[in-house]
Amino acid sequence: HKFTEGGGAIMVPGDKVYDARLKLAGQGLPKAGNVGFEVLENQKLGTSQFVEQVNYQRALESELSSSIKTLAQVRDARVHLAIPKTSAFLRDQPKPTASVVLSLHPGRVIDEQQTTAITHLVSSSVPQLMPAMVTVVDSEGGLLAPNPNKTGASGMDAAQIKYVGEVENQVARRIVTILEPITGRDNVRAQVAVDVDFTQSERAEEVFKPNSGQNPASIRSQQNLEASGPVTSAGGIPGALTNQPPQGGQAPIEGQPGQGQAQPPGTQSPVSTNANRKEQTVNYEVDRAIQTVRGPRASVKRVSTAVIVNFKKTVDAEGNVKETAYTPQEIQQMTSLVRDAMGFSQQRGDSVSVVSIPFSPPVSDEPPFWKQATFASVMREFFKFLIIATVLGLVTVFLVRPILFPPPPKVVEEEQRIE
Repeated sequence: HKFTEGGGAIMVPGDKVYDARLKLAGQGLPKAGNVGFEVLENQKLGTSQFVEQVNYQRALESELSSSIKTLAQVRDARVHLAIPKTSAFLRDQPKPTASVVLSLHPGRVIDEQQTTAITHLVSSSVPQLMPAMVTVVDSEGGLLAPNPNKTGASGMDAAQIKYVGEVENQVARRIVTILEPITGRDNVRAQVAVDVDFTQSERAEEVFKPNSGQNPASIRSQQNLEASGPVTSAGGIPGALTNQPPQGGQAPIEGQPGQGQAQPPGTQSPVSTNANRKEQTVNYEVDRAIQTVRGPRASVKRVSTAVIVNFKKTVDAEGNVKETAYTPQEIQQMTSLVRDAMGFSQQRGDSVSVVSIPFSPPVSDEPPFWKQATFASVMREFFKFLIIATVLGLVTVFLVRPILFPPPPKVVEEEQRIE
């Protein structure tokens, strides 16, 4: 066979065309190319809106597939979009969804960060498509899309683990920044462990406050009652007989005129007096406040910090560099700085440990540059081009130059002898 049209066509003998097609089909070749937005350039007159929408969706799927194939690990990709039709008669519109099928190169794997990137790439290309509605699977049927609700061994989801890591890194950077002017660059290391409570609480309070000020009371309602009149006190013989119920009635015995009925001895005459009664009932308004208190989403329960400091380097009178440990007083000063930088709290039970230890010199496992494979390949290329240049120079000097610039002919002068 041979290539023609600039490598765009393969020519084979006529009697072997079908054999070549069978061999290519057995390897899954040729593969059909993706149809992108160029399909919209050849719209026919009278095309319906449904056909236009289908062509647009096909073009969008093809463009997304082409973009995903640019990843080094991805050999092939297919994107399926489910875009519902919007309706003005529905309050809750259905949301679009998408699915991505990846075919990876042999021996290649795709990590969670790249899967998240593919998910956001697809969701950002389709209106109202949320990343949670994108499903990514591989050719083996394994689910690759990260689960935002996935919890780790610590019982925290991905967002909570990320938050804890950011807090720890921020505190560690503060400590290193405050100690580097003292110890020098790359002479201090800090590690921070933060215990964060993600329990969120909510509390409702109803508070009544007493009235205060010159006009403390606001009257809600007031009721006044006044009563006055004669009141007759009790009369008769005090004792047990007075408390007995009356006996049967008898006809009165009329006495002579001008004579009153005699009272029994020991009895008291009833006394009539005037009495006044006043009652006042006043209801006041009371200050009332209803508060809804929500706790923070994350609260730091405890912070543990470990700091190691390299020995300080000093130069003696002879110019020799010596390494000495920091004094306990200097360590105590560094500990105070670390506490202030991390926001130390005794109530939380925070802990700080600062230790001065000599750092081990870095051990380089990298071989010398003349033993590296890249150096050998560079030298091979160099000598190859050097040999080619030498051969071309020799050919130019001994073959091309004599042909282009031949030497002038020799002039033979005949000497005439005059005898």
